[in-house]
Amino acid sequence: MGYRVVTATNGADALSVAKLARPDMILMDIAMPQQDGLAATRRIREEAELQSVPVIALTAFDTEGFRQAAFDAGFNGYLTKPIDFERLRNLMRKLLARDKGNTTPL
Repeated sequence: MGYRVVTATNGADALSVAKLARPDMILMDIAMPQQDGLAATRRIREEAELQSVPVIALTAFDTEGFRQAAFDAGFNGYLTKPIDFERLRNLMRKLLARDKGNTTPL
C-alpha cells in the first residue's frame, strides 16, 4: 500500500488543505494549534465533497469521553498514541474498503 502524504500545520488549515488535496483519507490529531482536530473535522464534514472521506483520530487522549466526542465530531476511527502502526494500517484498509457512503465509525 503506497501513500501520498499532504500535511496541514494546524487545525485551522486542515479544511483548505483537504479541499485542495481531495484525500482518500485524513489522519487528524486532536490537539493542534489554532483549532483542535474536533473542530477541524466538524468543518470538514460540512463540506459536501469531503463528507465521505474517512477521518481517523490520532491522539494521546485515551478516555471514553474524548472517543465519543471524536465520533460525534465525525471521525470514523480513533487510535491512541503511541500509534501501533499495524492497527493503523488495518483500520485504514477497512475504512478504504468500505462503501463511500458509509461513515459509521469503526
